[in-house]
Amino acid sequence: MEQVISALNQAVNSNAVINTLLVAVFGTLAVRSAAQERAIKELESEKDLLLKTNKGRAGNMGGDP
Repeated sequence: MEQVISALNQAVNSNAVINTLLVAVFGTLAVRSAAQERAIKELESEKDLLLKTNKGRAGNMGGDP
């Protein structure tokens, strides 16, 4: 048991382990950010389409005979 605790302490104090974890977290955040950017672009495109559709419908309901 003491060997396990000692190994964990060495891992926590190791710059290589810390750097590896930081790179992994950075990579995860980069992937998540890219996915969010794609979702935002898709939503903005949908918003533009809906605005155009609504303007077209409002023009048709303008009361012109």
